[in-house]
Amino acid sequence: MPTKPGPALAGAAPDERAGKGWRSPLVIGMALLATASLVALYFRWFLTQNAHSASSADWSHAYIVPLISGYIVWTRREAIARLRPTAFWPGLAPLLLGVVCYFFFIAGIPNHMLQGFSLVLTIFGLTLLLLGPRMMQALFVPIGYLLFGVTIAEMIMLKVTYQLQMMASQGSYILLNIIGPLFGAESTEIAGNTLTIFRASDGAELPLNVAEACSGMRMLVGFFALGVAVAIVSCRHWWQRVALVILAAPVAVLTNVLRVTTLGVASLYNQDLAVGDAHMFIGVLWLIPGFLLFMGITWALNKIVAEPRPGPDKPKQPAAASGRRAFPVIVPRKLAPAYIVGITMLLTSALALGTIINALGLQLRKLPIEPATGLRFHSMPIEFPHWSRYGQEQPPLSKEVLETLGTSNYLSRHYVNTDTAEGVKRNIVELHCAYYTGSVDTVPHVPERCFVGGGMSITGGPWVLDVPIDTSAFVNDSDLDPEMHGRVMLAQTSPDSSRPNQRVHLPRDLDKLKIRITEYGSPDGQRMFAGYFFIANGGTVPNAEGVRLLAFDLRDTYSYYAKVQFSSATVESAPELADIAGSMLTEMFPEIMLRLPDWVDVRSGRYPTPTTAPGAGNQIDKAVSAPGVGRPGRVAQNTDRG
Repeated sequence: MPTKPGPALAGAAPDERAGKGWRSPLVIGMALLATASLVALYFRWFLTQNAHSASSADWSHAYIVPLISGYIVWTRREAIARLRPTAFWPGLAPLLLGVVCYFFFIAGIPNHMLQGFSLVLTIFGLTLLLLGPRMMQALFVPIGYLLFGVTIAEMIMLKVTYQLQMMASQGSYILLNIIGPLFGAESTEIAGNTLTIFRASDGAELPLNVAEACSGMRMLVGFFALGVAVAIVSCRHWWQRVALVILAAPVAVLTNVLRVTTLGVASLYNQDLAVGDAHMFIGVLWLIPGFLLFMGITWALNKIVAEPRPGPDKPKQPAAASGRRAFPVIVPRKLAPAYIVGITMLLTSALALGTIINALGLQLRKLPIEPATGLRFHSMPIEFPHWSRYGQEQPPLSKEVLETLGTSNYLSRHYVNTDTAEGVKRNIVELHCAYYTGSVDTVPHVPERCFVGGGMSITGGPWVLDVPIDTSAFVNDSDLDPEMHGRVMLAQTSPDSSRPNQRVHLPRDLDKLKIRITEYGSPDGQRMFAGYFFIANGGTVPNAEGVRLLAFDLRDTYSYYAKVQFSSATVESAPELADIAGSMLTEMFPEIMLRLPDWVDVRSGRYPTPTTAPGAGNQIDKAVSAPGVGRPGRVAQNTDRG
């Protein structure tokens, strides 16, 4: 005789139906199509993010961020399964806003970081549209966590992490003076981010340079990502999670203090242990104690509050006994209108974006480009009519410092004016030039950061001054387009140049060239002025922020920029340094531009030719060069990071 199902059987049926609903082919197909539509719209961003993460260990954690978000969803699967998804049409607003922002930060103000934020906003809007507010409450945290997978603009990172870098260096200085004598150190001195350890046995000076002292703080975002993940998964109360996230910065500083201290102790036994691969290996090893410290803090926070255990009169209710229906199979039919609208919007936007990019001829990915001459900055002449090299050539930078500088194409050389007229002051000036190409989101290193990191302090400025260049030896290029008439001048290299008597184009609007100058002071009372400007895609700009506007013009296929910097301890004012820069550039500008791509020829399509463009291999263009272009050199195979 048939019997009615008991309570257990009645309670189990909804869960079985729910499970089938979540795992039904229709639901899986809908999720895959939505994901594919999202990737189709944002695939350009994904390619760029992959380039960032693959080329820099600082952002390699971005690969595991989606996995952590998925794990957070998995830990909440039972609660999510009990929620009923509903179409929520106001979700179209954040979905549309995310798409519009993505368009704007591609074609309006190109910015990789903000494009990534718009991706997360689009995911938020799509989820809200298809699943509703109640489901969004459960998915808000894992969706928000995806922000840690977006590379933050280096300009922001430098400003955020700089003070933490200084704190880490100060902490290492204190710790090395405490424990250093136990390992054979006499004392340790500090200047900015540079530590100098004096070995007791022979009095040798063992420096830990700026690059080594700074690099450890670049893991700050990784520490925050780790802290947030541990807080979400392991902590039960909101205040515990907030506390753990706040403690991420001190843990990062402490870990870096111990890392630099370890490098200092290791250098007492073998200085090679503090550089190169050994330096990187020690940095990786200290990530393990950092993670364990996070887990220890989590354990302590959880022990602070004792969770009450359910008594015999209040047994825990299994998820199946809640009696709430969860995601039945029929739900996808009810979601169909919102689903169709959302997917159609994403696919239409993807097609529209591609059409707009092609119609406007926008170049979203910049290709690296090298000068046609194949010359690099280190080949600059040592003698000019009124300036000559002072002292010996500086030794090559270490691997770690080169990584911080971001390029191997650089020059750091002291020049002295050779005027012998009575009353003419002999000034000694360091000329520093550095070349970058193909970078997509970067900020060059400037004295305001590097000098202060080396132990100096800003005592005046900055001032943005005109550079008085004598243009009497330069001529206007009459062969240019009308819009460039009078804006681009031609100069000729000297007979003693590596490319004698060759005509080169100078940057446009040379009469408006400006330089940014700042005064610095050292602990020993030394005073120094340093000024710089940038040459980017044929133009000039006196600040790092303006480089993007020139070097990453969406109309250009290629991009480059070069920093030209003058620093001197013999000048007495910023205007005097500007005058000296003008005097040096009057003679040196042709040689500098000989080592940069001729942007007139790049814009006209005369260079690079198909045999010299990136991807064509190391071939030499045998075609007749246009005026101002020498023999094309080898094409860079890798993009330098700035």
